[in-house]
Amino acid sequence: MTGTSIGETSVNEVYLIFRGRLVDANYERGDESLEVKLMTEDEIPWDQIGFSVIRDTLKCYFKDGETDDFSFHMGDIFCEQ
Repeated sequence: MTGTSIGETSVNEVYLIFRGRLVDANYERGDESLEVKLMTEDEIPWDQIGFSVIRDTLKCYFKDGETDDFSFHMGDIFCEQ
């Protein structure tokens, strides 16, 4: 299994994010997204990602992709108040 489990301690939330396979190019944004787009690592606007858990998960994904060894990552995000 590949994916990420990260606890956001400041808001008492846990995110479970899993790697999947896109079966076709018919995708669209949902209610909580302004825009969706497939991008390479170099195209991602890292400073515009709204949630650190998404940024950290993407970084793990690309690092794992360097060796084609996708692992399950776990961690906590501690936000200063």
